[in-house]
Amino acid sequence: MDETGREQGLGFGFWARFAGGVLLVGIGVWLLFFFISRAIYAWGLLGMFVVIAAVCLGIGWFADRREAQKRAGIE
Repeated sequence: MDETGREQGLGFGFWARFAGGVLLVGIGVWLLFFFISRAIYAWGLLGMFVVIAAVCLGIGWFADRREAQKRAGIE
């Protein structure tokens, strides 16, 4: 306890946010596995890798363009 008589510690709010974050990460991982397994079923292993690579390249291209515009001061 501190000088005000309250117990020191992380508290309920921290643990509630932590549990919510763990739940969201778990749902996200489940969705990722679900979509990957469906892609493997639909297109085969190589097709799944091609689609995931294309999505990652698109995200990278978009992020790089945005960063280049910020550095150029265009926004």
